Parts: sequence; C-alpha cells; structure tokens
Amino acid sequence: MMKSKLKIIALVTAAVAAATVLSGCRDAARDKENAANVEISDSMRLSAEEYRTSLLSAFNSWTDENKTIAKALYGSGEYYLDRDSFTGTVERSRSYLNGLKEIYPPKKYDKQHNEILLSLDTEYKWLSTAEDVYTALEDKDQAKFDELTEILQKYGNESKFPLAVVEMANKLKQEITE
Repeated sequence: MMKSKLKIIALVTAAVAAATVLSGCRDAARDKENAANVEISDSMRLSAEEYRTSLLSAFNSWTDENKTIAKALYGSGEYYLDRDSFTGTVERSRSYLNGLKEIYPPKKYDKQHNEILLSLDTEYKWLSTAEDVYTALEDKDQAKFDELTEILQKYGNESKFPLAVVEMANKLKQEITE
C-alpha cells in the first residue's frame, strides 16, 4: 500500500510540476458535438491573454484541489478530511473542469480548446474513482483500496489534460509576447 501511495503522490506531483510551466460529468462525445454545432460570437471570445489567464486559473485551482484529494487519500493522518470536506473538494475540482467549458478562446484556438475539453473525460473518471477510494478507506477495505489505487494510477498515466494545457499556455505566451 505504501508504494501505491507514493506512486499516486508522485503522479499528482508531476501534474503540479506541469502546472508551474504554465476546472457533474458530461459525455466527451456530446461535448464535441455540441461545440461543433454552436457558433460563438466574437464578443463572447476572449483575447489570447484573457484566455491564457482563464485557462491557467482554472487549471491551477483544479491542481490545488487534486493535491488536497491525493493527500487525503494517501497522506498521513494530518491530511484527514471528513466525508463532507472530501466531497466538497471533489466537487470544487469538478467545477473548475466544468468552468473550462464556459471559456471561449480566440477563434484560431478552437481546435486546441476542444482537445482540452475532450481530455477532461479522464479527469472526471479520476475524480469518481477517488471518491470510491475514499469509501474504501472509510470501510477499511484494503483489497478494494488497492484495486482502486491501480485504477487511479491508470487514469493518471492516461491523462492528457495537464500536457494539453501546458502546450496551449505556451502557444498563447508566445503570441502575447510577439
């Protein structure tokens, strides 16, 4: 179990490190279809600088909540969260991901923003599994805890969200500084 804890903490730490270089689940396919069918007016679109700021703000807030989740699941007793606090943390993390769906980038970045939105599916699965891990901890079900920890690691390995955000933030930074 200790190796699993360390591996999860290492995965979350890697995501946080990526963040320094640079928010209810919806079905990713439906989001893509809806995004393709909705025309966003120019007045709703953000400038490159506003988009970068909004994107990084949501991402950094999401990262902070996920660090709290990982510490609660795998840290020492000092990071204990009661069920309500844990659930609130997970919901805040989801809300930051959901907030990304309300950000409208400059038109030339629509494709990359849609890729970011599609990458959220793995993050929603990670959050749902984290809730299950918490339940296993409450129930003192070591076998379930170990099984779910492996699933969390799988989602961490599959995650494309942090890299997609870092790449987008870097593109925007180049545009802003040119």
